[in-house]
Amino acid sequence: MGASRLILPWSRALVQALGLALVYAAGPGILREAGVFALAVPGLALFAWSARRAPSEREPRTWLADWLSLALFVGAEMGWVVHVAPPMLPIVALGLSLPLLVAPLALRRLAPALPLALALPLAWVGAEAFHHLLPLPFGVSWLDLGHPWIDAPLLGGSARVWGVWGLSWCAAALAGLALDLFDRRPALVPALAFGIGPLVLGIAASLATSAGEFTAGPRLLLVQPGIAQSLKNEPDDAMTILRTSLHHTQLGLGAARKAGRPDPDLVCWSETMFVAPVLADGMVERFEQGLALPRLHTPLELEHTRNMRDWEQLIVRGTLYGQPMPAEWKQSFGNLGFGPHTSFLSGAEVIFEQDGAARRGNGVVLWSAPGAKKQPFALKQFLVPGAETFYGLEKFDLVQKGVDRFAPYVPDLARGDHTGVFELARASGRPVRFSATVCFDNAFAEPYVSAVAAEAAAGRCLDFHVVATNEAWYRGDVRLGERVVEAHRRREADRATAGARELEHAG
Repeated sequence: MGASRLILPWSRALVQALGLALVYAAGPGILREAGVFALAVPGLALFAWSARRAPSEREPRTWLADWLSLALFVGAEMGWVVHVAPPMLPIVALGLSLPLLVAPLALRRLAPALPLALALPLAWVGAEAFHHLLPLPFGVSWLDLGHPWIDAPLLGGSARVWGVWGLSWCAAALAGLALDLFDRRPALVPALAFGIGPLVLGIAASLATSAGEFTAGPRLLLVQPGIAQSLKNEPDDAMTILRTSLHHTQLGLGAARKAGRPDPDLVCWSETMFVAPVLADGMVERFEQGLALPRLHTPLELEHTRNMRDWEQLIVRGTLYGQPMPAEWKQSFGNLGFGPHTSFLSGAEVIFEQDGAARRGNGVVLWSAPGAKKQPFALKQFLVPGAETFYGLEKFDLVQKGVDRFAPYVPDLARGDHTGVFELARASGRPVRFSATVCFDNAFAEPYVSAVAAEAAAGRCLDFHVVATNEAWYRGDVRLGERVVEAHRRREADRATAGARELEHAG
């Protein structure tokens, strides 16, 4: 009776969902900052134990149970979507879980012929690879099974040799071995070899290699005031956002100066926290010459672009760097008085010319010291489906009206074709080079691998990465923002895994 119940699709879906809930709980930031990597083994074992028991004559219902459990898992991983566009979460969960159906399907085909210590990693890591290879909106390189295992003692360093997928393989092999032992399958020796062998190889690879040498890097001030997405969606709240960002920047600078530390080399604001669109150099003149204005939620006029340019000058050169500005502006927003060796970086909506047309993008802008000289933009490469791009469907009024219910913008952003790399001059020491990407780019390895490879090919070193992340999930909780940044500061400083020597935080 018990066995028959286990093959019912809803019972199987529940068991598999419980297993995947443990895999989810193993991830970073769920139960603790670094994750609880060991939970992935019993979690994946429970999922696989249920998934492989499905009878072939009920395959369509089996797929439905698999899909439901995987959709719940993906929905939990992508839960941040509810803070941006809540109705999109079920669509995202159902869509992005489809490629992962490869895992239970392959497992049922491989399990009769192979030890589960081999069949399970083949099935699961194969599904992860398939998920990575598919283009958006069907595939995504989100958290893999092996990501929490970077913190596994003795084993984590093996990622230097075989990457995160090697760690995924080790975790899946151990889960498969646990099932082989639980089921008392006859091929015990091969199961032990396939289950423990990757672990031994991983430990050997970890001990035989070492992390690269790290030297003292620039001083960074990361400003994350915890602005809720609902506030960012309202154009009328731009002044509130600006004042909040300036206030927390001033707090960070003041705390450092009070402690007798020098001014930071770089002050960073996060994704789209610069409240006015930033124009590429010469864009106002191009619009005056007749270049068509980009499509915005509210019609854009030539005078608006001049205002954007003026806003940039007032915020950056005036308030941040203390250059001459109108008295009423100074009275409203103050003067932070950045030092001559402090550069400023911010996520911003950027407007530029591409193929003879004005385009908008989600970018990162660097104003370099000395002189606050604006550098070419770094553009976001991976746009969020259903939020930043509708793959042309945004041209239809019905789709645009649906978008308008959540945010006043047109989702037709241009994507970058390479990772932007900036050079940062410092008051002392050599200039450093860093990549600049935007939230959701960091769900993929390509922006970072390609940046490192391109710099190496040019005979240069890439010192660190900066990710301008969205603050949507903070929901105005300033303390959460503090914990995230402070935890990051401690982790990076203690483990010496970043080019920045010291990260200050404000908010």
